[in-house]
Amino acid sequence: MPCATRPDPATGGPGTNSALHGSLYPAIWQVNLALRARGLGTVITTLHLHHAASVAALLGIPDGAVQITMLPVAYTVGTDFKVAARRPVDAVSYLDRWGTPLPYRDKPVDRLTGEDHG
Repeated sequence: MPCATRPDPATGGPGTNSALHGSLYPAIWQVNLALRARGLGTVITTLHLHHAASVAALLGIPDGAVQITMLPVAYTVGTDFKVAARRPVDAVSYLDRWGTPLPYRDKPVDRLTGEDHG
């Protein structure tokens, strides 16, 4: 259960939430990768935050600590992980302003191997 105690979003200025979460998510992603390398799987979830006070009481999380995410961890069933189906990057990303297309096209990627064919 990654938590943070600063910067405090309640007392910080604009950008405090971004600073708080943005500084932790790279570390959270590294934990995901380390778990996978050991045959374990996890997922980033924030649904528990609807009950953050109850979770804090259950786990002894002190006042002032912000719960960032929950990482349930389990052994996976098999290890034949595949690239997830995703929309092309130019369908979900823009340049300089919303709706302005990127100046390049996606390179085709083999969905089974992840190999770049562009």
